[in-house]
Amino acid sequence: MIAWPLGVCVVAIATWVLGWDAALHQASTVAWLGLALTAVAIVHLRASRDPDVFLFAIAGAVLTLQSCFASLVISGADGADLEPLTIANTALLMGWAVSGFCLALGSPWWDRRGRPQIASSSFGAGMLMIVGVADVLLFVFPPTSADAGIPASHIAPISGVGWFWLVLGIAAWAIVAVRRSLLIRRGSHHAVVAAAAIAAIVGLASGAALARSTDPLIDPAIGPYVWMQPLSIALLLVGVALMHRADVTRMRRASDRAEEIVEGRAEIAGMIAHEVRGPVTTIRGIAATATTHYERLSDEERQEFFGLIEQESRRLMGTVDQTSLALKIDAGSLTYQKAPAPLATIVRAGVDAAAIPSEVHVVHVVAQEEVSLVADASRITELVRQLVDNASKFSPPGTPIVVRAVSDGSAAVIEITDEGPGIPAENRDAVFQRFARWRPRGYEEQPGNGLGLFICRAIAAEHQGEMSVEDGPDGGTMLRVRLPLEGA
Repeated sequence: MIAWPLGVCVVAIATWVLGWDAALHQASTVAWLGLALTAVAIVHLRASRDPDVFLFAIAGAVLTLQSCFASLVISGADGADLEPLTIANTALLMGWAVSGFCLALGSPWWDRRGRPQIASSSFGAGMLMIVGVADVLLFVFPPTSADAGIPASHIAPISGVGWFWLVLGIAAWAIVAVRRSLLIRRGSHHAVVAAAAIAAIVGLASGAALARSTDPLIDPAIGPYVWMQPLSIALLLVGVALMHRADVTRMRRASDRAEEIVEGRAEIAGMIAHEVRGPVTTIRGIAATATTHYERLSDEERQEFFGLIEQESRRLMGTVDQTSLALKIDAGSLTYQKAPAPLATIVRAGVDAAAIPSEVHVVHVVAQEEVSLVADASRITELVRQLVDNASKFSPPGTPIVVRAVSDGSAAVIEITDEGPGIPAENRDAVFQRFARWRPRGYEEQPGNGLGLFICRAIAAEHQGEMSVEDGPDGGTMLRVRLPLEGA
């Protein structure tokens, strides 16, 4: 779609090679390049709806309009008459000032959230109307180079009004150059637009130098005056093309991410159906048995049935909670409310939430007091709960679980150690994957949806932390989480 506007650039280069009169030469070349810039920006705008691109289109249209106006004035004038050159030059300077103003509004340094977008048809029509009315006034009240109080140059004669537009144009393009330079890290097109702004400034400044020159034909400013303004528009064209390519790449990535999320949710939905089926089947079976044989059941048997229902309902609720967390993490929509919080308090709350019966495992907590970190306390509590629950599932009943929370000077460290069979080195990355199905020997039938460690690592990562698996000091598994300290 961009091929045909780029063809306009070829026509502009051909116009340059033909070698017309210097002033007409430059104005016609700027007109062609401005038309190409407008066309490329409009093509990109139709796909992206980016307000910044809209401003590029308006800037190109203004430059095209003013350059065409200047070309018509120059082509119909007597070569010895400086007045048409002065009118044409004033129109061009006005075009550069207005186009610089438009681009200075792009990627604003103030926050426009909640405010109407600049990119509207009324804004574009207003800019074109302003320059159109100004062009009519140039004919009605033609300026002369004598207005400026300096000798007239037959290369770049500038009127008093022209000097006003020149200063305004240099200021506007200086803003564009500075602003885009500050945004270079966000994309290479900002660097190209900054270079275009610098070229525009050099072209305008060299025109001012020629207007004050006694012999402009041999003045060293003649080269920058002739070349820099067309070069500026050519660089703007490259900048818009780079913006288009970056937007296409961004849209492809967003599409890939959306597809990945959809596939992930389908996988989670399948897992839910599998994990929910077991508890629901058990609860339905118990309910059917209790309903049919209620009168013949003893109090102990009824209590056992109620206990099984409670156990399976908790398992079902755990699946629902973990699935909900995993879906939010997968979609990047899990919110965090970070604030300074004491490490020991968070860890003890996580151990209490795990609610491991003492007859199954004794949980020893070693927490260093007066250690604080910036975190979402509820999320880190959930992380500790999941890790303690995981240690309980995959270690023999009666063995202790040690939870240690300390500072190593550079980070807060949480370690959960069990006396289970451990995790071989080749499986340590796999256990953090979503729906990890690996189980140590002897625990192949242990229930679980494989989301626990996936959720824990994601929570740690959101806190700029990391999580790893190591061998325990006396065998078993040590799950270690490192989180930044408060003020780190």
